Amino acid sequence: MTAISISVSLTSLDRTIITTAIPHITDEFHSYNHVGWYASAYLITACSFLPTYGRIYGMFNSKWTFLSGLFVFEIGSLICGVTPSSKLLIVGRAIAGVGSAGVVTGAYVVVTRSVSLQKRPLYAGIVAMMFGVGAVAGPILGGAFTDRATWRWCFYFNIPLGGLVAAVTVLFFKPQEQLPPRSLTQIILELDLIGNAILLATAVMFFLAMQYSAQSHAWHTSRVIGLLVGVGGGMVVFLVWQWHKGDKALIPMSIILQRNVAAGCINTFFIYAALLTQAYYLPVWFQACRDKSALGSGVDMIPFLLGNSLFAILVGAFVSKVGYFKPPAILGSAIATIGSGLLTTLTVDTGSSKWIGYEVLTSVGLGMAVQQGYVAVQSVVSVQQLAVASALISAFQSLGGAISVSVGNTVLLNELYDAALPGVDIDAVIAAGATGFRTCVPEEKIPELLSVYNEAFRKVFLIGIVCSGLAFFAALGLEWKSIKGDLEAIDVES
Repeated sequence: MTAISISVSLTSLDRTIITTAIPHITDEFHSYNHVGWYASAYLITACSFLPTYGRIYGMFNSKWTFLSGLFVFEIGSLICGVTPSSKLLIVGRAIAGVGSAGVVTGAYVVVTRSVSLQKRPLYAGIVAMMFGVGAVAGPILGGAFTDRATWRWCFYFNIPLGGLVAAVTVLFFKPQEQLPPRSLTQIILELDLIGNAILLATAVMFFLAMQYSAQSHAWHTSRVIGLLVGVGGGMVVFLVWQWHKGDKALIPMSIILQRNVAAGCINTFFIYAALLTQAYYLPVWFQACRDKSALGSGVDMIPFLLGNSLFAILVGAFVSKVGYFKPPAILGSAIATIGSGLLTTLTVDTGSSKWIGYEVLTSVGLGMAVQQGYVAVQSVVSVQQLAVASALISAFQSLGGAISVSVGNTVLLNELYDAALPGVDIDAVIAAGATGFRTCVPEEKIPELLSVYNEAFRKVFLIGIVCSGLAFFAALGLEWKSIKGDLEAIDVES
């Protein structure tokens, strides 16, 4: 469990550790227009390969599958650390995302195969807590590395810890698995590589559309419209292909159409969309609007970290004891909606007592709801479907975060471009990044520009309200089902 916790923290940490480093990365590479891709490239490949890894864990030894995913993650981290350009950094992030898919899926597979259904919420809470610790501790560590050394240590940091996880896994993880032999043809067919390729291509088209719409290409241009049409066509083709493949599909309809699975995946999608939006853009707001250092903005995220982590584990223990996962899913989503709404009231002069309170309220709600989709799915699927179902939940987590971060970047840049401040070169401001823009404008224009920046971030934080609210409605769709009710049947089946 220690190795799993560290590995989940690393993959989660990698999603947000560059948030406080982004201004310094954009200063070095002059690449502010690539900001959305630094997170999205990682999340696109993660969510695209998570269902595939769900299949892989059902066909191969879980120990070596986990280690192979960890190795790919480490290679991606190394590329990010040594990269001489912004584009290669994005490539490294994409490779790390593929590896993280294997690591995260492996964490949930180990939990589901090692503990009873009644104890899974507690262990899922621990995994969710470590995910939350990684997501919110990322900006703190990223700020420390950036201010005290270099932003490249945000990625070098993964290598020794990944080596430690690998060593512990090799020495102490000894799964007892009986896997039927499969031919190469059977493996290829069961992996549904065609479905994976369609999903990946569709995701890339979507994020390209977001990227272009945030630059010089307006929404009505042929390039953006063509990409969005391609996204719609890709989704249709993907759904038809999944229906055609049946139970051999990347996302089997027999699993996703179950009420708890569908509602749990939707709830998870929006909860993680809200979580990643806040964890990604709040540190940048602190740097841009409050003139905090990278480390200072990370420290200011500690209330968010504590609220999320503490309530993830407390609610996990509660669900293990009581059995019902729907109440915390509903209540947590509602609290997160209120907290997200309060974050939209932030100004450059907001006092620390207010923004700390807003962070705590939002993170408490997210912490309560963050693992309930996973528990809901576990309550209805068979033992044979656990690996695929766990990967499916993880895929919706990553997809929600990828879309929300990319949309947030689009909103932020569009708001800055639309401001059209006289005497201010917005292109130069954007190229300079959140920490360097003060040197690109006349001193008398800084207060006005700060107001524009703050208003842009408030629009970004609206995403948190929408996503938390939709997570609330998705939670209402969960069944009033106790995990204790099916405990004996599941244990007998196991």
